[in-house]
Amino acid sequence: MGIIVSEVLDVLDIAAADIEVPPDFREGKSRPHFFDGEAKAGDDIIMLLNADNLIKHLEPLEVKAGDDAEAVLAEHPLFCPDATPREKAVFRERAHNLRQSGEDAGLSGQMPVAVVGIGGEYFGLDVGLVREFTDVRRVTPVPCCPAHIVGNMNLRGNIVTLVDIRNLLNLPSGGPNALKAVVAEMGETLVGIAVNEVFDIAYLRQSDMIAVPSAATSAEKYVKGTAPYGGRMMTVLDLRKIFAEGELVVNEEG
Repeated sequence: MGIIVSEVLDVLDIAAADIEVPPDFREGKSRPHFFDGEAKAGDDIIMLLNADNLIKHLEPLEVKAGDDAEAVLAEHPLFCPDATPREKAVFRERAHNLRQSGEDAGLSGQMPVAVVGIGGEYFGLDVGLVREFTDVRRVTPVPCCPAHIVGNMNLRGNIVTLVDIRNLLNLPSGGPNALKAVVAEMGETLVGIAVNEVFDIAYLRQSDMIAVPSAATSAEKYVKGTAPYGGRMMTVLDLRKIFAEGELVVNEEG
């Protein structure tokens, strides 16, 4: 089941002792209760949804053969019930375009990449190796490590080493500090890549990729190719090669 949300803010571990029993929102026993409780996170109060009840009491919308799907949806508003007729028309057009593009092209044969910003440039990272995105909060420096090792982060009990790959890509090391981290899974090891921003998940066709003619510079051997994105060119990186050959691993015996 998927739930449409406006924004994903964070992933938190909440202790059971910090969860308070929710007030009774029901108007009679026949109405399902969709809240498990509420918890405090800093100055915010988070309402915890009961996923089982949401799924159990979701009223299925049946569209039979021969029915006008748009008419059925009009009688059973599932999204923005207060939308104006013009807004509803926009929603229908978007849904039609998404369905049509999926039927025409599909996603098979396309490569999903996470589009990130590093040093003012667009880079694409193989989503298959990406575990999650997170904010860079408290980073503990590691003594006697090279400059590309920013430090260690605690990610819900897992220690993640944050690395800076700007020098590897021949990018200036100055500028604003990294605010986000792309957490990649390399075997059994979690590594965080420091980035300035996470923009999007994009799907690239092979025909959109422009191969690098030759590794004229040391940075180009870590590049799979380039592709247009947002009116600019995005560089698609080879994460496996970066971690295998980029000399990012610190030799503890050295």
